[in-house]
Amino acid sequence: MKPSLLATRIAASVGTTVVATFRTLKPITVCLGLAVLLFATAFAVAQSATQTTENLTLLGTTSIASSSARASQAASTMAASDRSKLSTEARNRISSILSAKHTDRGALPSIASSSQQTLPPTEPIVASSTVVNSQGNRFRGFEGLSNIDEFTVSAGNTITEPPNTGLCAGNGQVLETVQDVIQVFDSRGNPLTAPGDVQSFFTLLPQSTVIPFPFPPGTSVPILNDPRCYFDNATKRWFVSAEELILSLDTFDFTRVFNLLAVSKTSNPTGDFAVFEYDITDDGTNGTPSHPGCLCTSTWVYLGADQNGIYQSIDQQGRSFNGAQIFAISKPGLVAAAAGGALPLVVQLDVGPLLVPFGGLAYSVFPSASPSRDSDADKHSGIEYFLSGLQFGNQPGFGRFDNRLAVWAITNTKSLNTTSPALSVDLDVIQSETYGQPAPFSQRSGHIPLGDSLGEPLEMLNPATDGMQQVTLADGLLYSALNSQLTVAGASQIGAAWFVVKPFFNGSKLKGKVFNQGYIAVAGNNVVYPAFAVNKDGSGAIGYNLAGPDYFPSVAYSLLDGRDVSRKVHIAGAGQDAEDGFSGYPAFFGGSGPGVAQWGFHSAAASDGERVWFAGEYIPNSCSANTLPCRTELMNWGTFVASVVP
Repeated sequence: MKPSLLATRIAASVGTTVVATFRTLKPITVCLGLAVLLFATAFAVAQSATQTTENLTLLGTTSIASSSARASQAASTMAASDRSKLSTEARNRISSILSAKHTDRGALPSIASSSQQTLPPTEPIVASSTVVNSQGNRFRGFEGLSNIDEFTVSAGNTITEPPNTGLCAGNGQVLETVQDVIQVFDSRGNPLTAPGDVQSFFTLLPQSTVIPFPFPPGTSVPILNDPRCYFDNATKRWFVSAEELILSLDTFDFTRVFNLLAVSKTSNPTGDFAVFEYDITDDGTNGTPSHPGCLCTSTWVYLGADQNGIYQSIDQQGRSFNGAQIFAISKPGLVAAAAGGALPLVVQLDVGPLLVPFGGLAYSVFPSASPSRDSDADKHSGIEYFLSGLQFGNQPGFGRFDNRLAVWAITNTKSLNTTSPALSVDLDVIQSETYGQPAPFSQRSGHIPLGDSLGEPLEMLNPATDGMQQVTLADGLLYSALNSQLTVAGASQIGAAWFVVKPFFNGSKLKGKVFNQGYIAVAGNNVVYPAFAVNKDGSGAIGYNLAGPDYFPSVAYSLLDGRDVSRKVHIAGAGQDAEDGFSGYPAFFGGSGPGVAQWGFHSAAASDGERVWFAGEYIPNSCSANTLPCRTELMNWGTFVASVVP
């Protein structure tokens, strides 16, 4: 179930005044009518997903180094006193700029099936894992990007919470991206580039741009969302994705929405990238299909790949919720286009309605990525697998928990490399362990200088969703996990529900079965935003956040061996203080309501063939005052990047 994703952004400075915009067009409350959940047996379905095509546009050539240079120039012109003034004025203007646009998914007709009726699942009762004072084999860890990097890169114009961590690794290099900053490191954490401006990297208006006030008529600014990245071992190329929303400063409405995709021209992520975009507004103009309630945006933007294609999936939100959309583009075509070749087509698949027989519109349909060529790669003319949950939250008694997963496959992906792509979508709904929508949770008490200045108590943290997180395909198995409310030692808290799923075909029909599954939980505390990193032999780790009364928000992990997750919890990056960012304070329209801060939204993980990598949000410094150099005035988040050799 998707909650509001209200996260405040400082979009542009107006002379010495800051304009704050709110990502509030994505508050998704799931309330789809359902009389009966369908559990008893696995149930396969093959339906037609509406398929359309549109053109890809080349925006230009870029590099992380060039975006870093522009960010450095901008930061050098801004004195510390100016930074303080900007953020203070931002706080005073935020509530008056853009009001929330709350919508919900609406209701679907009730579905009844007397042959498959069952009692609703209840909150899982789970044994606690054990936190240990040790690390995995050849552990390495280092501080990643932080609120200070974002503030510096944007010259104080952009303030975002949470960071939405993205991570990819290969060729001895590691690329990290957060909402507004991107940087490359070597495998020991040494920077290979300075922090770069994500908007500049995507050839858009630099975040440091000062827009005069009153705004010139017709002025628009880009707002970027949910960056992710992927290193493709087959092509030795790096792919970086994000969503771009065009905000009109005349009306403070979004006017167009695009998916962005940057493709490296070589195997070196410090070199040049070609940047592409395609329209996902879906209002029937600019070559897009006409979907209900659109002009549409997306709640999440996911990234995956097989040997033939690059896949981005979204949850589409307009005046109503339209469900999951999948976009597929030829991977060889993108690599060739980055070198000056012809632009491949973009294929859009509207898969949202395919789960209506099971109670609701599909959401969080996460595409898989593989650390190496999979054994099924050439079957059915190319296969890309996906996983999603089915916790629609729309029927009293059934609203919070579910025990089903959907296994998806797009076949004939080789056709993406032609001028007439023709993809097929199949899915299988299978029974799994129970999982359910997590609730906001408490954190350990610490310094909260921003909260103290506002007269507010310690914030709670918002785990946001039980949607499927990152999916990895390794040795014929799909690995993924999600947030879930659990009962541990008699108390309700949050943990990670993890799954290892075997997809296969019975003739032409897709089937799936749970190969292994389990939970990660720490009694009295909370485990959120899990992400699997898996090598081709099925060894790896699962990274996540650990926070609660005993732990400041931290990055932790458990090892994966023999396709089973260890009961030991290792702390990779120990949090040093409490979360004290603006998003949970009423003065800033806290996204989850008063006193609840936005947290994480996702972690990230990757394999480089030897090491498995993971990264997530944590609090890096203990700060008694909300001033530089310890932290910025309105934020104190950081990220931690770690790896082990499983």
